[in-house]
Amino acid sequence: MAESIENPQELINLYGGVPNLDTVKIRSVHLSRLGPMVKLRVDLPTYPETVSAEWDEFHCDTVQCQVEFINVSNFRLSNLTLPVTADITFSTGDSMASVEIEGPGSLVAFDCLPFTLVGHIGAFKASSEGSDSGRHFYVRKIDAKLFNSIPSLHQGAFYDNI
Repeated sequence: MAESIENPQELINLYGGVPNLDTVKIRSVHLSRLGPMVKLRVDLPTYPETVSAEWDEFHCDTVQCQVEFINVSNFRLSNLTLPVTADITFSTGDSMASVEIEGPGSLVAFDCLPFTLVGHIGAFKASSEGSDSGRHFYVRKIDAKLFNSIPSLHQGAFYDNI
């Protein structure tokens, strides 16, 4: 799926390339009210070798971002319990792609345009239970100014825009 990302520069700046996104921890699935879009909030499977002093000072250990899929159709969801570590299969066709997200007892599947967007990249220290409810440090200055944790679902600036 990494090759489908249209805006990889922030990930490249952090990791030196785009990390593997085939298996991630899914934190939320957001169906956008602005159109047929699906946004996943995911924990990336690896942590960058070199991070900012602020991330280091606060002992961040997980990078999280949103992945956006556009022009979604044929959306199917079955027994989704979050968070879940899931495998993402992204198969491209002539003008559309098929996405299947499968984890223990969970399935999300849909068709979409054959590219993805990534945004709201940030880091946090996972709690001892694995929760992401603590302090977050975002890469983009506007995100860092607006948010210091995961916003509530009514925050359109976070959930409606990448």
